[in-house]
Amino acid sequence: MRIETYRKISAWFYGHVWAYKLLVRLNNFLPALFYVLYPVLLGILAARGDARLWRVLCVPAAAFGVCTVVRRLVHAPRPYERVWFEPLMVHDGTGNSFPSRHVTSAAVIAAAYGYVWPLAGVVLGAAAGCIAVGRVLAGIHYLRDVLAGGALGAGFGLVGFWLL
Repeated sequence: MRIETYRKISAWFYGHVWAYKLLVRLNNFLPALFYVLYPVLLGILAARGDARLWRVLCVPAAAFGVCTVVRRLVHAPRPYERVWFEPLMVHDGTGNSFPSRHVTSAAVIAAAYGYVWPLAGVVLGAAAGCIAVGRVLAGIHYLRDVLAGGALGAGFGLVGFWLL
């Protein structure tokens, strides 16, 4: 996005307090939801002695690991690191913006749920998309960061759960 676009988005959210509060709450709640739901899925599969447990454990771990390595290698700046940009949400740290690890994780966890329960995967896939949009609107990531994160997570999910 261009600077003018970020400024217009920021001005709109600051002018609509309800929308600003919703953006902040969703940016905090949705990643936490995935953080809780993933171990729940692992626990259910373990309790049932389901053979899919190891795949559901290893595929997201691999996606997370690859994402982390790529972020460190690329060390791309975040939008708020620009002198001219103030994000809608405070985020600690600099660099490591590409790809978005939140979106990568959400996408691959949605795929894991889809592997076990297809409808849950669709719902969580939509939630992962909301995380991606929210992180761009908040100024924490560029669009390229969340698109790459979504592609990485979904790609690992596709290959790890359905093609292998």
